[in-house]
Amino acid sequence: VPTGDENPFKFIQRYVLTLLNYAFGGEIADRGLFLQPRDECGWNIITIYPPGEVVRYGASCSLESGKISNIFLFEGDFSGKIPSEIGLLDGLEFLFLYSNAITGNIPSEIGNLKNLKRLYLQKNILKGTIPTEIGAMTDLWDLNLFNNFLGGDIPSE
Repeated sequence: VPTGDENPFKFIQRYVLTLLNYAFGGEIADRGLFLQPRDECGWNIITIYPPGEVVRYGASCSLESGKISNIFLFEGDFSGKIPSEIGLLDGLEFLFLYSNAITGNIPSEIGNLKNLKRLYLQKNILKGTIPTEIGAMTDLWDLNLFNNFLGGDIPSE
């Protein structure tokens, strides 16, 4: 329960990241990324990829808004379903869940992520149709869904 000094969006962010952790079988927290006593903006580890690209693997926030702006959980062998509550992270700009074993449908609530710029869900076991709500995401400029079991067209709205 949020305290009087805590912004409501901080509570929502912790809630959504906790749901994501449990949807993936608790694996994220087991790796020391989520459910830490520190602020959720620090639920990440810094990784350097050649040729020197720095990535905060896990969740990180925008310095301006304090809202979760990035979720980088790629190539982690995570399995489970993406919770519909992911759509509550209204500051999210980058969602990288590629090269895992994620199952189920892409939740239609992902269309609520109006600030999302990159959505990488390729190389998973996702099924169903591509949600039409993705077509309304006007800031989305990079969408990768290949190597899944998805049908239908990419919405053009």
